Amino acid sequence: MQTSTARQPFGGRMSHYDAIIVGSGPGGAMAADVLVRSGQRVLMLERGDWVRRGPENHDARSVAMLSEHYSSATPCDVDTDSGRHLAGSFHCVGGQSVFYGAVALRYREQDFVPDPVTTGQSGAAWPIGYADLEPYYARAEQLLGVSGDAGSDPTEPWRASPFPQASPALSPIAEQLHAAARRIGLDPCRPPLAVMRDGGPRPACVRCGACNGFACAAGAKGDASVVVSALLEQGLELRTQAAVVRILSEGTRATGVEYVDLRTRRVVRAFGDRLLLGAGALATPHLLLASGVVAQNPGRRAVGRYLTRHCNAVVCGVFRRAPGRMSYKEFAVHDFYLGDERRPLLGGLGSIQQEALPTAMVEGELPRPLRP
Repeated sequence: MQTSTARQPFGGRMSHYDAIIVGSGPGGAMAADVLVRSGQRVLMLERGDWVRRGPENHDARSVAMLSEHYSSATPCDVDTDSGRHLAGSFHCVGGQSVFYGAVALRYREQDFVPDPVTTGQSGAAWPIGYADLEPYYARAEQLLGVSGDAGSDPTEPWRASPFPQASPALSPIAEQLHAAARRIGLDPCRPPLAVMRDGGPRPACVRCGACNGFACAAGAKGDASVVVSALLEQGLELRTQAAVVRILSEGTRATGVEYVDLRTRRVVRAFGDRLLLGAGALATPHLLLASGVVAQNPGRRAVGRYLTRHCNAVVCGVFRRAPGRMSYKEFAVHDFYLGDERRPLLGGLGSIQQEALPTAMVEGELPRPLRP
């Protein structure tokens, strides 16, 4: 596609790219890696900005940084069993991955098989299988520096290559958890972690235990911002504080985007041969609906519906001895990942994982009589 030279900037500069990517989270970052390294001119637009990193990130009080980058300013009205509420998302380079717990699980082969409990009579099915994604999982693990022990997880899928790094030795507390799980008949395993060990291309993990809910102070955690940073040296053009408000199109083809520079409040247009939407489960459908292009989508009835969000629960325990320095998540149980034969109608029950929660996070969940 050639951009007409007759087009003029709309409130700001206008450029043409081989590809435009909306969002710098895991989806956008991985797509950018392929395009930039193939020599294409790529523009990435991110509504937020870089998350600051430093020694203060080790402090439990830095959990407040979550709220600095979390926003429900773009209205996403979610209808749930408990009522209607506004849902928000993280706006920053790297997206929600900056604050994730670094566990980098692959989908299991069974995850691609339609589950009648979920799909009913709809006929819904994945158009791909695990084998189609396996080489891409391997590439993502290399980019993020994932460590793990192949063969320790009873549900793990086959892999054509080993983990980039081996798991470190267990801490004393994790040893206790593993032993306790085995005593009650479970099969504990080491969750794969996107955390750099000694000798990698990023700084090594200092085993501070501050992963989930924290931006890594050491720079060891493999989040999407790590991928974006490396691509900037390869020619990726990143514009932060850029809120995309409309998809531009000609007929049935998307030709570019219109966005607001949040620093200057100017409206800018950018055009490209390809447009990739990696703005997340909330912002991507919101942008499609706001742009009036949903009618071009064969799955238009599903756009903006059937949102599935993270559902979890926390059980806390107290150890007599302080754990000292430890990796954040050294222990997992996947015995019920595919379901519990005693409760077949519940379907898959997911993962049980160790969490070394900061005191400040635990105190807010305690019953009032037990709070300090």
